[in-house]
Amino acid sequence: MSALKCPTEGCNGLLTQRDIKTNIWCCTESECSRTAVGAAVDNLLSYFMGGLDAISAESGNVRERIIGYEEFLETARPYLHENHYACVIAKRFLSQIYDESSPAEAEKLAAVCRQLLAVFDVLDPGLSQTRALATVRLTEARLMLGDINQEELSEVMEFVCRSDYIIFIYPIFGVIKSAIYAF
Repeated sequence: MSALKCPTEGCNGLLTQRDIKTNIWCCTESECSRTAVGAAVDNLLSYFMGGLDAISAESGNVRERIIGYEEFLETARPYLHENHYACVIAKRFLSQIYDESSPAEAEKLAAVCRQLLAVFDVLDPGLSQTRALATVRLTEARLMLGDINQEELSEVMEFVCRSDYIIFIYPIFGVIKSAIYAF
């Protein structure tokens, strides 16, 4: 979730933090000796998080925000792993604002939701609000695209119904939890 792509040409490795005390990042490829100091990594991450925050803070129209998040992902592609937390945040925003009734955006929505669900399979398996939202949005896109057969539809609808329940009930748990701690 925090790996950076190794900038060495031809290397497919990732830069990961190897030593927390010295804050040195090293390439995961054994043939590559690329390292980076923590300050340089921090500057790069600050740049990307600042860009992400700027898009999120904009009160512009939805079209401008979509363009902003898509450009963010394109700019980040050479530097951040596609599952880096900043990219996952941008994809979550896109999954919420893409218009599933537009065929072009429905294609993008389906792709983003599949990417998110692959991350959630590892980080957030089982039933959760984030998985439910991504599944519901993926189903909406697939229905728009006619990309769902009759056999799948009943299985997907069962999960979507459970997902709708999770989306509905999740905020209620927070209220109940707050009420319990208040006493």
